[in-house]
Amino acid sequence: MSEPRVRVVEGGVEIDVPNDHPRGALVLQACPPRIRLALDGDSLAWARVAPAGAGFSWTRLPRKAPLAIVAPIRASVARVMDAWPLALARMLVASGRAWLAPGTWSLGSFVRRSDGYVSLDGLGSTVRGLESALDAPASIDERYRLYGSGRVLALREAIDRDAARVRSWRKHARERTLPPILLGWLSALDAYVILDGHDRLRAALLENVPADVVALVAIREVRERLDEERRDAVRASVERRYVLAFRNEPRLSSPSRDEMNRYLTGAFDDWSYRSAATPARYRRDLASLARRELSADDPILRAS
Repeated sequence: MSEPRVRVVEGGVEIDVPNDHPRGALVLQACPPRIRLALDGDSLAWARVAPAGAGFSWTRLPRKAPLAIVAPIRASVARVMDAWPLALARMLVASGRAWLAPGTWSLGSFVRRSDGYVSLDGLGSTVRGLESALDAPASIDERYRLYGSGRVLALREAIDRDAARVRSWRKHARERTLPPILLGWLSALDAYVILDGHDRLRAALLENVPADVVALVAIREVRERLDEERRDAVRASVERRYVLAFRNEPRLSSPSRDEMNRYLTGAFDDWSYRSAATPARYRRDLASLARRELSADDPILRAS
């Protein structure tokens, strides 16, 4: 059995998971329009995608125990670590509990803006509503805005503010040594789930300290040959972007220039790009399983 390989790349870290690597304890299952997240065989949450992908319904099942997707972060490590994407990537691989299906996964940092958190590597969506994720009701209906959701969903309940774990992380928040919140991107919902850091987020909110964010995103490599009409349209679009970038060339960094050159070159060859597409396993009995686990009036049970 081959082991996943962790690589440092521009903008973050990537994990290459071989085809023979076993799936972790956290699994994502789908039988459209329903989706199930389970850990160690027990359901964590259910979702139902709205028609035409215009939103989703979400129901989180009761749970207060830590998910243990990665090993507990020691205080001594938190105080000295400054390369969290790399550290978390190694922790995800070592734990064997994450949903690392075969393929390439990106683990990148997000920067905080007034409207949310934005990815440094351009993958995934803008993270919105991190601060309200722990207080959200167990069942919600989300309808997308123009640019999708990007909402953050908790996978367990927030523990009491006086709990020992929260008190410990509050000290780190005050000292600015709080490890980032680890999110996982769910492309089917256009949303994120908290994989690790529920208690750290609680501590950051209590101390009124902005939490740092690192997100795990599955990458799909797409390469296709374009017909003549589409190729001309793609080239025209790229040329317009290149002209605009050239006008700002003195302000472009060296990596930005290199990326634009690669983008321009690719437009005159086969078209290739990377997209975020979270893999899920098909499970045909999700409807009957949902009926056993959810109340009769839960929106997840609505007819397709």
